[in-house]
Amino acid sequence: MASIPGGRMIADISHILNFLLCPTPREWLEEACKPENLAVLLVDHAINEKLCGYSKAAIANNP
Repeated sequence: MASIPGGRMIADISHILNFLLCPTPREWLEEACKPENLAVLLVDHAINEKLCGYSKAAIANNP
């Protein structure tokens, strides 16, 4: 476990960090952890999930 700004604990994601091509800037993490930015993060995540679903459907229907 590791802590993030605000002292909250998060799971070990070292395997994900090793996969990424560059580290996430500390400033981005600090902004992302602010409660007032939660809605923006959730909308962005929903859009990415929707795009992923479209890609998956396209692949499944076009082997």
